[in-house]
Amino acid sequence: MNPKILIILVVVIVFGAAGFFLYQNSLSGGGNVLAKNDFSIEIPEGWAESAASAGVSAIVVNVGEEVTDPAAEKINFRTYYAVTYDVLGGKTQEEYPQYFKEALEESVPGIEFVAEGALEGKDAYAIQADISQQGADFRIWFVIYKGEGDGIWIVSFNTPKSSWEGYKDLFYRVAASFEVR
Repeated sequence: MNPKILIILVVVIVFGAAGFFLYQNSLSGGGNVLAKNDFSIEIPEGWAESAASAGVSAIVVNVGEEVTDPAAEKINFRTYYAVTYDVLGGKTQEEYPQYFKEALEESVPGIEFVAEGALEGKDAYAIQADISQQGADFRIWFVIYKGEGDGIWIVSFNTPKSSWEGYKDLFYRVAASFEVR
């Protein structure tokens, strides 16, 4: 076979495969899918996966965010969501949210729970809380999903409290995209 034809063929196959991958992982909301071994979740347009710390499965940050909250800007905060894994540890799926809230109360001084309930259309439970840290006020929305076996997945959406209304619909869309694999 002619070497030029072979090179062209390889280039066409590589670009075709890349295009197919992007098409398969593209969402109607303009974002992409973060597909890990155990779960998948939407990455909104303008957001990017960041290095996750120990015990965290994924962190996705709004890298292009224009922070308008002066206290959040001062600490260089960017809105993000994080995915973590836990186990029921002998608790039922119905008991886990109360256990989770109690654990948060012990580890996050001054946390105030403002809303909670089932997430419509998903086997998930959502808890909304407000906290103040480093002089900034934050709203955090925890969504707890049942995993495989004894597994529990928690997605926490974190933004300055003053930005909540602007992010709420996006957070709901991303939460709805979460799938255990």
